Amino acid sequence: MEADKSAPRLDDDNPWPGLAAYDEASTRFFHGREADSAELLRLIRLSPFVVLYGKSGLGKSSMLQAGVFPELRAARFLPVYLRLDYSERASLPLLEQAKAVLLQEIEHAGADAPRPAADESLWAYLQRRAWPIWTRDNFPVTPVLVFDQFEELFSRGASAAHVDKVLESLADLVGDRLPAPMANNRETVRQLNLQAQQYRVVLSFRSDFLAEVEAWEKQANLPRRESLHLTAMSRKNAVDAVQDAGKAVLEPGVAGQIVDFLLSRDGEAAKRRVTEVEPVLLSLCCYQLNLRRDRPAKIDAALLRGVGEDILKSFYEDSLKGMDPRVAVFIEENLILGERFRNSYPREAALAPGQLTLDELNTLTQRRLLRVDPQGGEPRVELIHDRLVGVVRDARDARRAQEALQQERERAEQTAREEREQAEQKARAERERERLAQAESERTRLARWRIGLAVAVALLLVLSVGLFASQREVSRALEQARSNAEAAERARDDARGLALASSAELATIKEALVKAARESAPGGDAPAVAAVGAALRTVVDAEQKLQDSATRVGRDEPLAPTAPAPAPAPAPPPAPPPNAAAVA
Repeated sequence: MEADKSAPRLDDDNPWPGLAAYDEASTRFFHGREADSAELLRLIRLSPFVVLYGKSGLGKSSMLQAGVFPELRAARFLPVYLRLDYSERASLPLLEQAKAVLLQEIEHAGADAPRPAADESLWAYLQRRAWPIWTRDNFPVTPVLVFDQFEELFSRGASAAHVDKVLESLADLVGDRLPAPMANNRETVRQLNLQAQQYRVVLSFRSDFLAEVEAWEKQANLPRRESLHLTAMSRKNAVDAVQDAGKAVLEPGVAGQIVDFLLSRDGEAAKRRVTEVEPVLLSLCCYQLNLRRDRPAKIDAALLRGVGEDILKSFYEDSLKGMDPRVAVFIEENLILGERFRNSYPREAALAPGQLTLDELNTLTQRRLLRVDPQGGEPRVELIHDRLVGVVRDARDARRAQEALQQERERAEQTAREEREQAEQKARAERERERLAQAESERTRLARWRIGLAVAVALLLVLSVGLFASQREVSRALEQARSNAEAAERARDDARGLALASSAELATIKEALVKAARESAPGGDAPAVAAVGAALRTVVDAEQKLQDSATRVGRDEPLAPTAPAPAPAPAPPPAPPPNAAAVA
């Protein structure tokens, strides 16, 4: 809410503040605005309500603080510099903020003034019948409330309702009107001076917001006010300002060269057409030259030639720090015309989606790169000075070259991708052809296999038919075999029965022979005994053969062919009769 505390402290060796505003302590280094400062001082003396407006970057804040405030103090005015928070998030209402700064300034100036009551408004305090503020040597002091950068009320994106509320609260203060709630309180009214205004109000703002202020004045029915339209500095005033401020650090004649450098296009002074100098750009250039000089050497033409363009380039780059790349594209494509001229762009169109946001525009304005100029009633965005055209053009050309290089790389990458894709497509096509060929081969193989299978099936059917017939033959053969086996079994059973019967008969015959041998043994006829013995041996042999046949029949072995009976052997010579017991 006070003057800029970040402004550098100036001295003979450092006489320029750069982009910062000159403050009241820097008065002896502020030059070139003597006539404008005197005119504003005259208007403040004359009128309780004064408006100061001009383009961004012309040094309104510097002129107020360093050019006008010291003269106001000398004339027993108390300047109160107000940089207030106009946002809806402000911790205090606007006029409460102003009252707090006023009390701080009274204390800083060492003036004698009573404290306002807790519920006393700023207007009521300033319009007390008993003059509220006195110097130490007992002179009344007139406060001058200077609302600097008043455009922030409109430019910070606050809601329309909030803006209307703030303007309504300011109307009674600016118009020196008794607020309606106080009009019915006679005691309060008797303590007020309603005959003359005991303070002054100055509104300072960018000229592109003049229409908003004028509309408010008309709506609020504010009294007539005085105004000063601040313009750029002439070459002569600019040269005097540089020389007077920097005489301790400048080589003779270099002040004019610095001004001409800013007035030229692309550093070519002979071709310059610009005749007005932007004070903020002049201060920036001088400040940077002073930083870059090799002390104790002074600023000379060689230094200007060596670093002048770099100063402007650095200023442009610093102004864009933290910004989206889209912002630089907007500036470089829309705010210069061709190669050598500035262009302006409608503010509403600049704030369209995809261009600039309101915050970005405000930031670029505060950084002194852009300003909004009400041209023909339509606010238009433009660069702060023609001298920046070359810097912006070079940045544009470098960006375009980089974009072209990037596009070329992208095209090369795209070509490489397409070639890879074509190679991959070719490889896929080749693989597809191989797959189709393999599939065709497989289909051929399958067709052959199917043909072979059909033939096999046909053969199988034929074989099945033959097999069926064979099976029937086999079945009949098996049936015949079973019949034969059963017949063989019956034959074996018959053979066994026959064998048993023969064995029984042989046993009977053997028993009869043994019995005959016993009966003929004692004194029997020898030939008869021999015949009985031979018969007995024959029966034993027959019995043995019968047993062997029975055994083979039991094992299903073929029977041995029956040998023909041998011829009877000739009778042996008579022998003594055998013992019948031995034969038996």
